[in-house]
Amino acid sequence: METKLSRKKIIILIVLGVIILGLLGGVLYYIFKPDPGIEVMVVNPEIKDVIETFDTSATVESSEEGKFTVVDGIMATKVNVKVGDIVKKGDVLVEFDSNSLNSALKEKQESLQQAKTAYNDYNKKITDASSKLSQTEKQIVEAEKLVAKLEKQVEASDTTKKSSQTTEAENKLSSMTNDKNLSKKIVSFLFKNNYSMSDFIDILNKIDSSSQSVDLSSMIGTSITDSAQAKLIEAQLNLASLKISKALYETESKGNLLSVYKTIVDYAQDSYDELKLLKENMSKGWIAEKDGIVSEINIKAGEITVSEKSKGFDISTLINSVSSGTTDIMGILSSFGSEDKIGLVVQYYPLQAKFIIGQSNINNIDLGQSVKIITSSDEEIEGKVSYISAVATSSSNLDIGSLLSGGSSSSVTGVEAKVEIEKPTKDVIIGLDVNLSINIKKSSDAITVPVESIQYDSQNAFVYCVKDFKLYKQPVEVGLFDGSCYEIISGLNINDQIVKSPTSSMKEGMKVIVSIA
Repeated sequence: METKLSRKKIIILIVLGVIILGLLGGVLYYIFKPDPGIEVMVVNPEIKDVIETFDTSATVESSEEGKFTVVDGIMATKVNVKVGDIVKKGDVLVEFDSNSLNSALKEKQESLQQAKTAYNDYNKKITDASSKLSQTEKQIVEAEKLVAKLEKQVEASDTTKKSSQTTEAENKLSSMTNDKNLSKKIVSFLFKNNYSMSDFIDILNKIDSSSQSVDLSSMIGTSITDSAQAKLIEAQLNLASLKISKALYETESKGNLLSVYKTIVDYAQDSYDELKLLKENMSKGWIAEKDGIVSEINIKAGEITVSEKSKGFDISTLINSVSSGTTDIMGILSSFGSEDKIGLVVQYYPLQAKFIIGQSNINNIDLGQSVKIITSSDEEIEGKVSYISAVATSSSNLDIGSLLSGGSSSSVTGVEAKVEIEKPTKDVIIGLDVNLSINIKKSSDAITVPVESIQYDSQNAFVYCVKDFKLYKQPVEVGLFDGSCYEIISGLNINDQIVKSPTSSMKEGMKVIVSIA
């Protein structure tokens, strides 16, 4: 018997079939559906100028320091500035009572006169010694004739045994008379007549350059009974006295200390002139030579300055030292100088920033080149390169590479350079650092890409380009870098689409969904 399906059942079966086919189709689509690709943002290379800069930090300093030295004995009446004050050229910084130097000036004038007197006296001694030397030489000739005549009459023979003191006496007298034979005869006679050799040596030791004339006969005071012998020894002693005087006059007439006395006079004159000029200048006060900023003050109104070293030029002590034979005049003079005391310091404008140019950039930076100066508050001011050293220098810089390899620092060689800060602001402080940026290279109308687009493999630089919704690696040659983009020397054209910020998961050949940056 045939069973006939109702219309309702047929509809239900059809619906179920459609559902099953739909589910099956969905499963198959899910399994075999096409990969749509990752989403990437692309940009086109841009045409623009690329400027590469040299960026570094630099220490601010003054181009010139104005150091004002305090004079011994001066009194400041008014200090018109304080540390940190900006001063203008011609400003009176400190006022003084210049009359407080009158006493010190009078002392130096008296020292000068004393030095001149000592010089003139010594010069006169030279002239007198020359005159006396000539007279003494004539007297020696006559005395030698007399001694020779008396020796023939006495015909003395020397059989005296020598002692250590007779030898010492002979040598001493011989060195003073420059006559060994005469000295031997005199000492022999004195010894035979029981005259004390130690007393005779003491007499000789008392004779020096200050002795005006020498009379050994009177100094010895011998008493001889034999008239012929007495006349001979007296003549011999007189001859020895004349020869000693001659030696003294010869030394004095040479004027060996004249240049020393002249040095003392010159020093005293310079010392007086210097203080006299300082007194005149101090009456005007300390005046700023240029615009600048006060960095140090060590003086107070109402105080009289006294240095820690010698307060004056002790001319008497100096002259006495020279008279006693001291010739280290410059060593003595140095002890009389006052110790300089810096009363006030002004850091004159323009200020400058000092930095080091590395070897790779030495040829890219020139004198007069414009510099951008960035302060601690990110304010930008203008400057220019004012100095580049001709000599390289080395400095110890922290080096990450050496730290990783176990080292600590490396020596970096470059040249010192300075940038003049034309209009410093309050953020430019002496002793602190500022940042510098100097344009060193420029490429006009260059093809450029963002810095984040550049990737590197073991061979070269590349970018990811998009074509037909797929990635491919495009090798490029990069040029200048300005901090945000690279110049592309070769490898791209202006119509290429490149991935702006590639990720490490990207691979060549991957499908992509493109969005325009």
